[in-house]
Amino acid sequence: MKEVIAPEVAEAEIDKWCERFGVTVSSADSVRIVSAIIHGRLSLDEDKEEFVYRLRRPVALDNGKTIDELRVHEPTAGQTRDANKNGKGNEIDTSLRLLASITEQPLGVIERIGLYDLTLAGALFNFFV
Repeated sequence: MKEVIAPEVAEAEIDKWCERFGVTVSSADSVRIVSAIIHGRLSLDEDKEEFVYRLRRPVALDNGKTIDELRVHEPTAGQTRDANKNGKGNEIDTSLRLLASITEQPLGVIERIGLYDLTLAGALFNFFV
């Protein structure tokens, strides 16, 4: 996929986001996030304080519709509690349930997302912890 944003601009954007949310991201997560920004797949909706991530591999639903983006926002205490309660102590299940909740997508949609996209969406959690 062709670069639409210069790497230096993408790195500056991550720095701005880290400062805004008062966090740091790991170098592995930073590489994933920079790549998504460079290719025009990731942005921050500053008004809603949520990330908009256009999936690399859209998810085709049984009804013929396609999910091609996730909007990732900060989880509430209730969402975190419910994901942990329903996750039955399994870290992956809990993470998938929390991601479904904070993207407002059904768990079945989240379970169909490819690993690359899922890993990037998981990296966005770090901005909210």
